[in-house]
Amino acid sequence: MTTGAGSETGKVTLEVPGADGAAQLTALRAWLVSDSALRGRVDWVRRPPEPGQMGGVLDTLGVVLGGGGLASVLTPLCTWVASRRGSARVVVQHEGRRIEIDIKRAADPVAAARELLAAAREQGSE
Repeated sequence: MTTGAGSETGKVTLEVPGADGAAQLTALRAWLVSDSALRGRVDWVRRPPEPGQMGGVLDTLGVVLGGGGLASVLTPLCTWVASRRGSARVVVQHEGRRIEIDIKRAADPVAAARELLAAAREQGSE
């Protein structure tokens, strides 16, 4: 499967909004690291502590992109979203742009990758 994203490098961050976001993010991390292509490239990202807090919160995953570009992350991500009961959604950030992967977008990870890349390129030309 090609998306035109194979040469894209950098990092993608993933967030799971909602009341059960922490549990869902833990499940998502387990899913992603079970993919041999992503093993060793998925890390927790600590948000800086709010005033009065002792430490930061682990509420985001960072995935380093490899040779497969965005497709290497979005394909297993979309499979995970589609496998969830109810309405799972994940916010994907890449190069300053965000898209939300929900059950509708999960049906076509290639289209989601193209949308995110187009948004990043559009921002770069502003």
